[in-house]
Amino acid sequence: MDVKIMREYILEMYPGEGWTRKVAGMNDNQVMAVYYSMKKKGQKPIKKNKKQLTLNDIFGREDLC
Repeated sequence: MDVKIMREYILEMYPGEGWTRKVAGMNDNQVMAVYYSMKKKGQKPIKKNKKQLTLNDIFGREDLC
C-alpha cells in the first residue's frame, strides 16, 4: 500500500489541525507504524459528512464552549 494513502487514512481518523501537522512531519516508517496500529485496533475513519459533537451539543450550554 502507498504511504500517501496511509497518511490520508490517518488524517481521516483525526482531522484536527494539530494532528495534520504531526502527520505531515512524520517520516514514512512512522506513518506505517501508526497506520498498522490503527488497523490492528480496528479503528475506522470518521465519516466526513458526520457532524462532530461539541460540548454545547452534549450539554446544551454555551458557557461550556
